[in-house]
Amino acid sequence: MAVLSLQFHADRGEIAQLAGRWVNQLGLWLAAEELGPVYRSSLLAAGHIDGELRLPGSVHRLLLSFEEIDLDGSGPFGLVGRNPDALTILLGGQSTSELGLSILQANTDDQRSLLAWRRIRRSMTTSFRHGARVVNSWTGARGTVRDHYFSPAAKTLYDSGVRMIGLNDVLSYEFD
Repeated sequence: MAVLSLQFHADRGEIAQLAGRWVNQLGLWLAAEELGPVYRSSLLAAGHIDGELRLPGSVHRLLLSFEEIDLDGSGPFGLVGRNPDALTILLGGQSTSELGLSILQANTDDQRSLLAWRRIRRSMTTSFRHGARVVNSWTGARGTVRDHYFSPAAKTLYDSGVRMIGLNDVLSYEFD
């Protein structure tokens, strides 16, 4: 089974714009999940999106698939468990003071999906900048992360003083 992932920082509006473009270019299905406190899933697109895709702050994860998405996310893995060939994007939170880490991920043997997900990942890595320093706010430990990516808008937010955080606020990222 092929696995691919990409950790990155991007404005949620940028992620919505990218997802909408991929839906229209590839004829993908798109669903959204709200992971808590009450779980909800909803279908956002079935092969095409008219206009601009907007994501409410309550959306935690997006799923993209060539196949119709099974929206029964009642299992322990949500929609991912029912749609194993899908590309997922775990969305980082965003406020006026912080932008959270987002993660693009797929785990599939389906060749059509795998080729498309690799093209999507490659398009992100060529249009985003990469390289960051990560800082543990509890210990002060610092390290370099060469394969961490960030979008143009994330860099603009960082330069304006918005803190780039990991999956929680213990880790923060610094961009050059």
